Amino acid sequence: MSLRDRYLYGGGLWHLPRLALLPLSLLYPLIGAWRYRLATPRRFPFFTISLGNMVAGGTGKTPLTIVLARLLTEHGLKVGILSRGYGGSYREPYLVVTESTPWRECGDEPLLMARRTAAQVVVSRQRIPGALYLQQQGVDVVLLDDAFSNHKLVKDFEILLLDHRRPLGNGLPIPSGLLREFPSAIARADLVIRTRVEEHFAGDAPAAHYAMSCSADRAFPISAYSALGNNRAFFEGLQQMGYRLERTLALPDHGVPTDDQLEALSAGGHPLVTSEKDHLKLSTHWQPRVMPVGLALKLLNTDAPLENLLQRIKRHQER
Repeated sequence: MSLRDRYLYGGGLWHLPRLALLPLSLLYPLIGAWRYRLATPRRFPFFTISLGNMVAGGTGKTPLTIVLARLLTEHGLKVGILSRGYGGSYREPYLVVTESTPWRECGDEPLLMARRTAAQVVVSRQRIPGALYLQQQGVDVVLLDDAFSNHKLVKDFEILLLDHRRPLGNGLPIPSGLLREFPSAIARADLVIRTRVEEHFAGDAPAAHYAMSCSADRAFPISAYSALGNNRAFFEGLQQMGYRLERTLALPDHGVPTDDQLEALSAGGHPLVTSEKDHLKLSTHWQPRVMPVGLALKLLNTDAPLENLLQRIKRHQER
């Protein structure tokens, strides 16, 4: 168990730092609730779909955004994706992201979405300038990336993602836990999707299964690194595929390994793999030497809510 997991989930003396920070932790969701009540979100002519989570860390938003953008495009809709572009160095009010945009300018996730969808991807820290640009482009639908707790725009449909294994983390707000808001905020969501369920999920709740694919030979050990919101899920997924992990490196979300770290992981001649999002950040020297691990998302029990979403978009367009 990592130091982070011991702090969040450990028993015994590990309760003490969580309890000590609990008064401060109550401030975080209270501020969030206050911002929600005082917000004056701006209405745009396009239909907005918010995708987000209540827990700090990865719940699989990017793969779902990609799948949803493709689905809406297949239904003849002109789709935009609006993201803050976390980690991007851009200074403009907004930046249009294309397949060739340097990831350091726009952030890694927007670049991946631009490469994997036909949507118009825009990053905008304040969101409104990017939304105005997308309005000028005549989009029908805008996917608001990581916007459950952001209230700059009116949200016509809210999708909340919860990790199936630990939907609310340890149940405590930041910094004692991972919650960004009080659990009562779940009621705002039009659709709650439980992510990272097993392939043969027996429940009837809307869910998402993530299937990883890797071309490395399972007969030999591999080394792996990732800089995701949930690195443990990445490593566990590789092990569940039958790989024996010789060396691993877990970096903070959106992080980049140094050349020395990559050299150390490559020592011994074992294949080195990483996530698709992390692979696009590698230099031209390292990209051929590291294998990307693909991720395919399979939605379960979502036919009815997605049909409801399409009908709501249609009614919105008929106004």
